Amino acid sequence: MSSTNLPVLNLTDQTKSSMILRLEEQSPDKLAMAQNMASQLDFSNSQSVLAFGVKDQKNMVTFTDSVLSHIRSGDAGPVGELMSDLKGKILDLDVGSLPRSAGSAASNAVSYIPIVGGWLAAKLDSARAFLRRYETLKVQIDDITKHLESEKSTQLEHLNRLDTLYDRNQEYFDSLEILIAAGEIKLNEMQAEFERRRAQLEQMESTDPMDLQKLKDFGDTIQSLDRRVYNLKLARTSAVTSGPTIRIAQEGSKSIVEMIQESILMMVPEWKKQLVIAISLFDQKKAMLLVNETRSMTNELMNSTAALLGETQSSIKQAQGEGFVKVETLQNMTEKLISTIDSGIKMDAENRQKRAEGLQKLADAEAKLKDALKSAQASAI
Repeated sequence: MSSTNLPVLNLTDQTKSSMILRLEEQSPDKLAMAQNMASQLDFSNSQSVLAFGVKDQKNMVTFTDSVLSHIRSGDAGPVGELMSDLKGKILDLDVGSLPRSAGSAASNAVSYIPIVGGWLAAKLDSARAFLRRYETLKVQIDDITKHLESEKSTQLEHLNRLDTLYDRNQEYFDSLEILIAAGEIKLNEMQAEFERRRAQLEQMESTDPMDLQKLKDFGDTIQSLDRRVYNLKLARTSAVTSGPTIRIAQEGSKSIVEMIQESILMMVPEWKKQLVIAISLFDQKKAMLLVNETRSMTNELMNSTAALLGETQSSIKQAQGEGFVKVETLQNMTEKLISTIDSGIKMDAENRQKRAEGLQKLADAEAKLKDALKSAQASAI
């Protein structure tokens, strides 16, 4: 019978990327597992070839689906809103309007000074009101700390998920190499069997059409396996690139955790420290003002009423000096706090955008993988 009437194989040249040779050099254990798997493979028809390795790929898709179902887009909105509100309250403090000294019981004492007593007491009451507003900021700083801790926990969860994903990707990579090697072994066996059958038919003077059809079907199955092995090699390449990609994503989460931790351990305590210092200095000035005013009033009241008014007013004006903390210092501290908050708000917005983009990329990758698997299944029908 003429050989031109017999079916032939048109296979992909995969010798340059032979997994069998790779595993012989780098992983004999994997090769042994591949040989054992190949001995159990039965590709009686092309449909059975389509199922080759699909279970491992579906397991990876199922796992990534489960990871995505637990991931929610990180939103630092509550922290950002608190930051903005905190900034507004700091601005509302109006440090520039703060009197040069502050008092409490002192305002009651100076209110009895003729003519100027009421005016001076009002100034001291204004200072106390400023102090009360300053102290309420502590509550909001604590709220910001709680939200930062929550965001830190979220990022740590991302790190753990990415660690698990990295391990699963490595397992998937290993299983793909074994599958590919088993497929190559089986492909070689089937190709040799095809050539043997073809040679037998070629030697016959006449051939039964059914035998020709069986040989053609066998050749189609081999070519289907050839394509399947090639696609598994593409999946392996994707798994190779996924490892570094996962590690890069982890670095981002690690950086965020480090920055949040630095904010909690350094920035927030500094805010609270400045509050404590400010309150302590106000209390010191109150005590000193009371002492100075008491001494001044005692000396002045021993003289005439007219002399008392002039001398007491001079003493009070002198006591209204800058004291221990300059208003300019508080203004400078306020500006720095505002700058820090602005920077935090900007970083929150940028980090939110980065996470949103990262999730979109994960969703796109998942969609592409699912489309690829659907296309492979559709082509088999």
